Amino acid sequence: MSNTWKVSWNKELYDYKGRIESYNKGEGDIIHQSMGKAKMNNMPDIGDNVYVSCNNLKIMKCVIMSRFNEGGESIYDQFNIGQNRPHTSNNIYLKMKITETFDKPIVLYRNKRTWTKYKE
Repeated sequence: MSNTWKVSWNKELYDYKGRIESYNKGEGDIIHQSMGKAKMNNMPDIGDNVYVSCNNLKIMKCVIMSRFNEGGESIYDQFNIGQNRPHTSNNIYLKMKITETFDKPIVLYRNKRTWTKYKE
C-alpha cells in the first residue's frame, strides 16, 4: 500500500513557476528532492505519491521513483534561487517524477516542514 506525502518548497528560494513551465513544455519531469533536515521515522518509498506545496499552494503531484540516496556531490537544480542552502546540499536526495500540475492550485495550509505525511 502506498503512502501520500507533502513536500514544502519556499517561493523565495525556489522558482516553482519556472519548474512548472518547464514541465508543461516537456523539458523535464524528474525532480531530485532533498531530504532536508528532516528527522524522519518513516521514509517515502518507491510508488508513494507526493503533493508539492509552495507559497501555501498545492502546485503539483509527483510519484517517488527512488529511495533516498547519499550522492557524492550536490545535484545542480536550475530552479534554485541564489546559492545552495545547507539543507539542500547534504547530498541526500530521492527522485520524484511529476505526474500532474495544477492550473488552479488550492490553498494548502499545513506544516512547513520539508517532508510530512499527507491525508487527502
